[in-house]
Amino acid sequence: MRVHLETCERCSARLGELRKVRSAVGGIGLERMAKEEWSSVMNDVTVRTTRTLGWLLLVGGALVLFGYIGYEVVSSETMRLSSRWDS
Repeated sequence: MRVHLETCERCSARLGELRKVRSAVGGIGLERMAKEEWSSVMNDVTVRTTRTLGWLLLVGGALVLFGYIGYEVVSSETMRLSSRWDS
């Protein structure tokens, strides 16, 4: 790997970026963050957008699931009722 990194500028640059991220993230003490810092992190536009999108997907999936279950219940009841009337 070292030989490759010595010859490949792109991979070497990527490794440098990853090391910077690791040192930046490793220095964050999440349990030591002040309430204001947590608020600023959680109110970030990206966090709010992904949180909203997650809820929309969850609710949408639940609606689809319950809609399908309702359709199956109604259609099976209709089949049962029509077979009763045919007899």
